[in-house]
Amino acid sequence: MDKKSLEQQLADAQARIAQLEARLHAEPANNLIAESEAWLRKITIELFDRDDVGALTDAMAQLGEFLQVDDCVLAQNQDGQFVNVLHWQRYPDRYPLEQLLAIKMEHMPDAYAHMREGRVRQDPDVVAGGYVSPEAAQLISHMNIGAYITVPVLHHGELHSFLVLIQRERPRRWTENDVHVAETFSALLTLALTRQESLRALGASQQRYQDALAATRDGIWEWDLRSQRIFLSEGVFRMLGYAPEARTVSPEEFKALLHPDERHQFELFERFAGGDHDIEPEFNSREVRMRHKSGREVWCFVRAKFVGAEHGQKPTKIVGVNADISRFKAVQEELTVAKSLADSASQAKSEFLTRMSHEIRTPMNAIIGMGHLLSDTRLSRTQKDYLSNIDQAANSLLGIINEILDFAKIEAGTIVLEHNHFDLSDALAKLVRKAAPAAERKNLEVLVHMAPEVPHYLRGDSLRLRQALFNLLDNAIKFTHKGEIQINVSVHETNTHYVALKFDVCDRGIGMTREQLAELFTPFMQADGSTRRRFGGTGLGLTVSKHLIELMHGEISVNSSPGQGSQFSFTARFGHSVIGALPVRDKSQKFRHLKTLVVDDNKAARQILTNLATHLDLHVTSVASAAEAFSAIELADRDQPFDLVLMDYQMPEIDGLSASRTIKEKLSLSQIPAIILVSAFHRDEVLGDKQSQTDIPVESFISKPISQSHLFDAIAEVFGDSVFRSDADQLPAEQLAKTLKGVRVLLAEDNVVNQKVAVGILNKMDVAVDIANNGQEAIDLLNSHACNYYGAVLMDMEMPEVDGYDATRRMRAGNHCKDIPIIAMTAHAMRGDKERCLAAGMDAYITKPVKPELLYQTLASFIAKSKQTQPN
Repeated sequence: MDKKSLEQQLADAQARIAQLEARLHAEPANNLIAESEAWLRKITIELFDRDDVGALTDAMAQLGEFLQVDDCVLAQNQDGQFVNVLHWQRYPDRYPLEQLLAIKMEHMPDAYAHMREGRVRQDPDVVAGGYVSPEAAQLISHMNIGAYITVPVLHHGELHSFLVLIQRERPRRWTENDVHVAETFSALLTLALTRQESLRALGASQQRYQDALAATRDGIWEWDLRSQRIFLSEGVFRMLGYAPEARTVSPEEFKALLHPDERHQFELFERFAGGDHDIEPEFNSREVRMRHKSGREVWCFVRAKFVGAEHGQKPTKIVGVNADISRFKAVQEELTVAKSLADSASQAKSEFLTRMSHEIRTPMNAIIGMGHLLSDTRLSRTQKDYLSNIDQAANSLLGIINEILDFAKIEAGTIVLEHNHFDLSDALAKLVRKAAPAAERKNLEVLVHMAPEVPHYLRGDSLRLRQALFNLLDNAIKFTHKGEIQINVSVHETNTHYVALKFDVCDRGIGMTREQLAELFTPFMQADGSTRRRFGGTGLGLTVSKHLIELMHGEISVNSSPGQGSQFSFTARFGHSVIGALPVRDKSQKFRHLKTLVVDDNKAARQILTNLATHLDLHVTSVASAAEAFSAIELADRDQPFDLVLMDYQMPEIDGLSASRTIKEKLSLSQIPAIILVSAFHRDEVLGDKQSQTDIPVESFISKPISQSHLFDAIAEVFGDSVFRSDADQLPAEQLAKTLKGVRVLLAEDNVVNQKVAVGILNKMDVAVDIANNGQEAIDLLNSHACNYYGAVLMDMEMPEVDGYDATRRMRAGNHCKDIPIIAMTAHAMRGDKERCLAAGMDAYITKPVKPELLYQTLASFIAKSKQTQPN
């Protein structure tokens, strides 16, 4: 009940008392009314002088004695249920309260209806009256209830509570005075009860407030702008080192508690209080320094509210809370210092890695380069085996170095992805070729299935995509002992801005437990110690892949169980390429419904090849062996012969090449189908020196992984509608040799071993080399010859006297041969090295160890352009 309602009911009670007084004056002889009026006055004083529950129960007892009833019960509506809150009984042992409370409102519908309407219900003879239900009549009879009266108390038209007076063992005629006393008492008692509940709630609220203040140790203050007095709670003084007691101070005293440099903050509040509304009108929060009793600074976060400042009026007071944030500010300062130190350490680490990269790659270049040169000499089989092991170990070491460098770049946040056009099919083919030697050593087959809807050309960083995939594929090969490994590519999401692809790398390897999966992407961690000892590795590959995938706006996940293999899945976003689809989009209509036989013993590989062929509208049948292929071809030849056979090379019993020869030469066929051989090996590994012979039993050859466009090109070649794709950035081998033959280059390199490696690689293509041991010698040699004497300059970066950067800048700034192609050959591989080389004026950038093919192609591209621009 709200305060207004309580006051109204108190007024009603007082009015009833006044009525009784009036009746007393009107009827002096009516002593009962006078007695009732006196009793009600006494009860009112007792109820409102005491705040304990005992006052209420005493009043109930006095009511029972005054009206000579046997039971008094006050019930209150609590959440829709009427609950006994106060009671008094004359005979509690004879008539237990539980029996009385067993009577529910639904047992007394007539009385309940009266009370809901705010009317008193009198029943002088319960047994004879018949106003109760049979269930209630039985209870009433058992408890000897003779008469009762119910007095309701309404609140906003709803039944709030009611008082029940009971007479036991006999009927009773209720007098008008009984009703008046009961009604007045009911109102007084309800008021007193509600008042006590409000006081308890207020006390609890105040206690919560005090407990909260004590728990937070914050300080509360209130500035009365009219009296210019500021109340400060004990928390304010406690945080400043003074005795914790609340007191009121003047503005000047409060200002003295502030740090001298912060007193202008106090003046801001004064300005607003004076009408300066440029300050935030309602809330204001800021960090302020106060002075501790000992003289030290105490940082406080102050949040204040201007009370009464709504609608542009002047505020009447300001209330605020001060929170001690000194520890936070100290930690913040420590973090600032720590971050500065960490940045310095990161910079130092980056510089160290740059130096180490150069120092490690330089001898690595010598090892790998000399190995390439040595492989072209006459060696015994044992020597070649040793050399192969050296090359393999050197490249493994180079891979470890690259992983560590990539992880360092990831930690430093310096990896930036390229955004170039690339051919996804070509990227996947390069990936499989890179992993092929390791897979072949374990007799594993790597299968790639690219869904037909996947675009072939994309925009993104193909190198980083291949790196992320290779780490997953390398792990799959490492932990798989037999069977195949499958890479699936599908469209995850596409819109006008990007296409998100989903990559799955599935193996049938040893699998992992749930505990091992939890540590999978932690740097330097592997499944367990035995895994590291058995399979090797740095434990960085998956961490690097995860970060690269996240840079491509993707996510990686893994499903695995021990002994069942693993499936790594990730998504990656790419931009749409303006190059468009590959020539397969314009596939010739004459290939439509070519009757085709797919032959592959591997079920997954057979399904991939079947899907690709079906998407090209070929009419496909598939078999699992050469013997089945012979039967199918002979059977079809009687009715509708096969036009094309897609034959896997590596099959048990009869390999694909032998099976093709049998089909061509031994089967009696009316129509011999064209055969395209499919293999995970390179063409020269399968066909050897037969490539130039005309008796090869196949019309074309495709290396796995097979894309839809590769298959289409092969079919087009076989059936005379070639749409060969060539890489515009690479010259064919014959043209490459012709372009480089007789060219002379200037090599600026201070390391003798690297000089020999470079000279050996270039001499193999009939490229002549002049050597400069530092940048100054290179400048002098260039200036001492005609401009067309050198086709290009190969420039190392780290050299004595004049380094590669400075030498390049001087060459570009001079008047002699300033446009000559300059190609950086450096062991620097950190982010920014390429940019620094190009900024110095170089035309291209090759990292050591130098790959001969990359050097040839890069050099030839500049030589070819130079020849085109020279006059005949």
